[in-house]
Amino acid sequence: MGQVWATDYKETLVLQQPLDFKDTEALPLLTVCRETATVQVHFPPSQVYKEDRRYDVRFQLDEEMDLGALFKDLSNGNPPPEGFVKALSVIFGYAPLRDAKTRVLGAGRYFKDSREERQDLVCMSNPDIPKLMTILRGFVQNVRPATGKFLLNVNVTYGIFRPKINLGRLLWPRAALIWGSDEKQRLGDLEKLHGIIQRTKILYKPPKKKGKPTDAQPNRSSVCTDQSHPGGPDDFVNRITIAGFARRKDSGQGKQTDFPNWEQARCKDGDDDITVKQYFEKYYKIALKHPELPLINRGTPEAPDYIPAERCWLDFGQARLAKIEQDDAAEMIRFACQRPFDNATKICNVGHAVLHLGSSNQTLQHFGLSVGNDLLKVQGRELDAPLLAYRQSNVPGVGGLWNLKDVSFCSPQARSWVLITLQPQPATTLPAIQDFKMEMLRLGMKMGNALMTFNIKEGGEKHIITGFHSFLKESKARGATLALIVFPYQQPSGVYNKIKFLGDVVHGLHTVCVIGRKFVKNGQTQREYFANVSLKINLKLGGTNHQLTHPPELFRGTMVVGYDAVHPTAVEKEDLPSHMALVASVDEGLGQWSGCYWTQKRRQEIADATNLKQHMKSRLELWMKERRRRPERIIIYRDGVSDSQYEAVMKDELPQIEAAYRDQFQGEEPKITLVVAVKRHSTRFYPSDPTHMTKSGNMRSGTIVDRGITEARYWEFFLTAHEAIQGTARPARYVVLRDDIFRTKYKKDGLVKGHDFTEAVNKLEEFTHKVCYLFGRATRAVSLCTPAYYADILCTRARAYESAIAHEPFKDMLGIRTRTVGAAEDEELRRIREMKVHDDLKNSMFWI
Repeated sequence: MGQVWATDYKETLVLQQPLDFKDTEALPLLTVCRETATVQVHFPPSQVYKEDRRYDVRFQLDEEMDLGALFKDLSNGNPPPEGFVKALSVIFGYAPLRDAKTRVLGAGRYFKDSREERQDLVCMSNPDIPKLMTILRGFVQNVRPATGKFLLNVNVTYGIFRPKINLGRLLWPRAALIWGSDEKQRLGDLEKLHGIIQRTKILYKPPKKKGKPTDAQPNRSSVCTDQSHPGGPDDFVNRITIAGFARRKDSGQGKQTDFPNWEQARCKDGDDDITVKQYFEKYYKIALKHPELPLINRGTPEAPDYIPAERCWLDFGQARLAKIEQDDAAEMIRFACQRPFDNATKICNVGHAVLHLGSSNQTLQHFGLSVGNDLLKVQGRELDAPLLAYRQSNVPGVGGLWNLKDVSFCSPQARSWVLITLQPQPATTLPAIQDFKMEMLRLGMKMGNALMTFNIKEGGEKHIITGFHSFLKESKARGATLALIVFPYQQPSGVYNKIKFLGDVVHGLHTVCVIGRKFVKNGQTQREYFANVSLKINLKLGGTNHQLTHPPELFRGTMVVGYDAVHPTAVEKEDLPSHMALVASVDEGLGQWSGCYWTQKRRQEIADATNLKQHMKSRLELWMKERRRRPERIIIYRDGVSDSQYEAVMKDELPQIEAAYRDQFQGEEPKITLVVAVKRHSTRFYPSDPTHMTKSGNMRSGTIVDRGITEARYWEFFLTAHEAIQGTARPARYVVLRDDIFRTKYKKDGLVKGHDFTEAVNKLEEFTHKVCYLFGRATRAVSLCTPAYYADILCTRARAYESAIAHEPFKDMLGIRTRTVGAAEDEELRRIREMKVHDDLKNSMFWI
């Protein structure tokens, strides 16, 4: 087109000049007007695509912008239009997107394969057996407006990919495992591998022809021109999508064995039905090093087209979306946790090159844009850690960390309980239970002996769950309020989810799951483990673990609220809904919280209006019941929304919260401060002064940054409340969307529009910082403020319920799988079907 342009290769085209459609030879002009034009793109037949292809492409002018004027407005404090930020993101992303050796995940995450930035995972039991999982270190970038300037936010990121590996190399080391096991195990192992490689892209190197085979190059393939492909730069290699392994159910295979090799699989040669081995020997004259391996199907199950695995390579850059096993997750954390200085160095050196931010990027130069070589320097300050109050002593929270030595809980609870163990247990488990009770007694919890002890013998999941169902029912009937459940060595997620459903929803009995092997280590009773479990038990039973010795004056009469949404992952069923949860403080010390949850449309982030109003009203009713007066103020922390959703929060969510307050308190208008809490962002800070640096090289806990990278149109700040144990600390970003409380209470005559709000800003930041120390399940400040964190935990519990009742045999056991159409359903069964928590637990911290 003879001009400078950039695109995201999806829907956006950014140009320096308007499109000129005078030259219609290359692109035949169909229609054109001032804001739209339609052209025809023609692809003639080729060796890859046999048919002539024509496409109509429509261009629509979305927005015209003057870069110079916009930057001038920005320097005057005016916010940029949303389209401008998007246009800059497209321009900066264009060069790495065009790089053939770079792969992109999601929005703005770029990865380039190199030995230094890659970790290949192998089987723990046999390092010679590769896993279909490679961790790559890459870089994420996004454009962010700040006061008077634009910032390019760059950070290190990590992605999980399928490795660049020959499929024969993948299979033959597993031969002893797959073919040496029994038939059921063999088919199960191959089924797992099939699920991993199906619908993936591979590079296939066809053998040199000795005859004229039918359809040697299917239309869906494409010619690989990458100079690094395994066939070498001079060999012809196809990039194709495969169906997976050859299968018995493929068309034309009859009753052959499943996952056939080339001596077993059949194919057509004219009218003849021959083996794949005969076909390749006839037309290609080749022999395989590993003829026993299953074949690859580059066709479809209905029209299979088989090729040898050892001539196929997985194409680089394909994301792996499967659930990560525990050992793999630990390996990924070890690889990803880099010291802050190392990450900062990689951003400035490797990241600068991967993202094409240097002078060689002609697109940036033509648009008049450039990026500095160094990280931006900003000023921060450190807030003092609060003093924490226990029952008879105060503990300093210096460094965001403390312990439970020589303290007892503020308001310890004592209830009746039962013990349920899953056998066989380590020999140390039962003796250690006595030490567990002594630790709870030391912390002020007079739990006494268990009402009953149940032992469930080892067996399948159905046997285990049936046992738990029976024992929890009996425990409830005997008056127990809590069941301590001891697994021997690990907690299976499927069993755990069902136990929580049985306890929280079906029987109304608190459940706490622990691991027997963690009770004793090297012959020593693990008091720290017992103390951590006691934290959860006390909260579940209605107690308060700790408070602030000197709470802010706003704690008095203020309800603190947090709410969040979680969504199904990409690998989960498409019919699963999203889950939303809301938590609210019950006491002035913010030690006890109540919570509620609901489901809504899949991937819907903004709360359903009816549900949000209804559940907010239920929290206000509970507040009145416990406190005998209405809350004077409500401080809300909304977790998880992006910048583009702030308007929806204000227009769709906040009015429902206000309406709930008016309905509950006869038309009274609430005083509300609404803060968005964001944990998933790319901003990191690297301390340059050793005196303000932890041993791990991170910022100290309590570090606040509220200028230099913030935007004038928002009241925002970054808070690092915790002290990172490893890796680089991620601060939480807080954006104030509405404030009826702090600026009214703490304003002074002065600078901004007649008032100085410096004290108001400081008070809200201090309030948020102190709330981070009130997370009752730990003896450390948390990185995301407590109400938002609690809401996220409750969302996760709601997802566990959903996972439990997705299991049909479990629903059969509960009697909720089938329902007669038109018949009145038992109220209790309907409650269980709708996953509503039991009335005996609904106002407690059952979810902690």
